[in-house]
Amino acid sequence: MNDKVRDNSCYAYQCGARARHAVEHETVWIRRSVVEARVHGWLVEVRDEIDAIAVGAVVLPAPRRAPDAGASRAVPEAQLGKLAAAIDRATTGHVMGDIPSGSYLRTRDALATEWAEVQRELDALPKESTASTGPAPFRDVVQGLLDEWDTLSVAAKRVILASLIRRVEICPQKIVRMVPVWAPADEMPVTEPVSS
Repeated sequence: MNDKVRDNSCYAYQCGARARHAVEHETVWIRRSVVEARVHGWLVEVRDEIDAIAVGAVVLPAPRRAPDAGASRAVPEAQLGKLAAAIDRATTGHVMGDIPSGSYLRTRDALATEWAEVQRELDALPKESTASTGPAPFRDVVQGLLDEWDTLSVAAKRVILASLIRRVEICPQKIVRMVPVWAPADEMPVTEPVSS
């Protein structure tokens, strides 16, 4: 039986954003082996950065303070609680015969309208962010991926890389960008051009 290793050097990646018509530039193709080598190199850089952070050789900048979503949500959440309690009291008063039907219906409708408005305001507020502030929590994943790089299937690598990399960008001038999951959405780390 002849064991042949399939040559993957002819496979290539292209700019996915261009394929989705999200950006305007000429078609960019980069050999798969080049992109994968760049991703592997990036993993080594991330591991080394995490190790430098761990020993104190690199100090991370203080994270940008986002608006405190919990504090901004506290007031409307308290209002919703008060409105729900008021609706319950009005309903109890009506059931007990203390509030006439017409008064109850007007009160209930007014409180329900106010409750819906406050709920819309609450829904419009940003949710509390649980995003990581840096690469350090990913040290074990990065090291495990590097240790098993040559033995993992492409599908397995893709799944693991998805927990580390938001996207890989292939740009004109053969630039490959890795945007990690811990990077702020408005920042895009740039790598050097690679040769194809």
